[in-house]
Amino acid sequence: MKNRRGQTLVESTLVMIVFLGLLLGFIDAGQLLFTRQTLADRVRTAARWASVRPYDETAVRNMVLYNQPEASDDKGFLGLSAGNVEIERLGQGTPNERIQVAIVNYEYAFVSPWLGAHRSARAAVETVPVE
Repeated sequence: MKNRRGQTLVESTLVMIVFLGLLLGFIDAGQLLFTRQTLADRVRTAARWASVRPYDETAVRNMVLYNQPEASDDKGFLGLSAGNVEIERLGQGTPNERIQVAIVNYEYAFVSPWLGAHRSARAAVETVPVE
């Protein structure tokens, strides 16, 4: 009997370590999916907004950063900066003119301390025809 005194404590500790690791992994996965989807929605909204208005690169960038065409004193959405927003006009002056809006070099910090930071080359891209 004396050899089993701490067995429950050791087993509980091992189970809790695994449980907390899984919990943090699920939280990270959920936040990553949420972040990617909301960034994709911002890019989609800005590209569509730009396709029906006269071209103004600054206004399109502000649509991604602040969800409005005017600049704001607030920090960009989810820590975005103007350098993270890339805007291109493809086929300018042709019937196939398109506007491409992308979020590049967006750094996402995981909750899990052992995963560190993850850098994505392109977090979201949307290309729409100009009307």
